[in-house]
Amino acid sequence: MPREFDTAYDRTLVGILVGAITLPWVLVANDQINGTVPAEAWWILGGATLFTVGIIRAMAWPVRYVVDGEVLRIHSGFVKYRVMIGSITRIDPTRSPISSPAWSFDKLRIHFRVRGGHESSIMISPADRDGFFAALAHAAGRSFRE
Repeated sequence: MPREFDTAYDRTLVGILVGAITLPWVLVANDQINGTVPAEAWWILGGATLFTVGIIRAMAWPVRYVVDGEVLRIHSGFVKYRVMIGSITRIDPTRSPISSPAWSFDKLRIHFRVRGGHESSIMISPADRDGFFAALAHAAGRSFRE
């Protein structure tokens, strides 16, 4: 039976994103009060905001992780990743700010083997880490914790 896990949300990361979206509106509104903003600026700002929110929706929301038999499925918006649980070599904690299917800086870097024996990795941030590790251990027949 598949086990589904939601991503953890880091207030700082969400705050940075919300700030990046709202700050241009505040700045343009401030300039509008001084009468220095042409009307077209509002249309441009609106279009840029819709584009940004659309990209976030398409690629980064919602995020969930599913342990399903021998496969770890990672869903990030419309983007989907599949990692064979048997190919996982190790899992390390990380606070990397590099983009990944996670809404937290407190992440897990999953190292796994891909075709040809090369190692790859992906970072995730399950809200229920204990449950996530238990589901992986059950699926793999071994623990991934040290």
